[in-house]
Amino acid sequence: MTNDQLAILKQKLGTDFVPHLPPLLVQNKPAEHLAIKNLSRAFSAYTLQKIANLDAETASKAVVDDYEDNGLDAIHYHQPSKKLFLVQAKLRPDEPFSQDEANAFCNGVRDLLNQRYDRFNKNVEDRQAELEAALDDAGAVCSS
Repeated sequence: MTNDQLAILKQKLGTDFVPHLPPLLVQNKPAEHLAIKNLSRAFSAYTLQKIANLDAETASKAVVDDYEDNGLDAIHYHQPSKKLFLVQAKLRPDEPFSQDEANAFCNGVRDLLNQRYDRFNKNVEDRQAELEAALDDAGAVCSS
């Protein structure tokens, strides 16, 4: 990705996704750090928008990325298709996805499937009832 392409992407993320993101849980960081974090979170929404064919607002509201997110950046359940979308996205064009990040994602998926909500941040905990219903709904399809 060229610097020009990255600049265009960041502009789109900032205008189309950032305004719809859940507020950051930790606000006591420098403004520049929060802006970078929100662009990263917006990239998770953008990724979800593309893979699940969602509008920007719906994709943004699915973002759980924050501090202590247990490796999951966005969670969306599409009830009609019984598909649960779990996203881990990185907006770092010069750095590869690390083994530690992959392990964190796998552990987060395991914890979510085992409904260990205490291992996640408030963004996931606040969606516990919705996620339990989604897992039960999807599980009913798998067991039939």
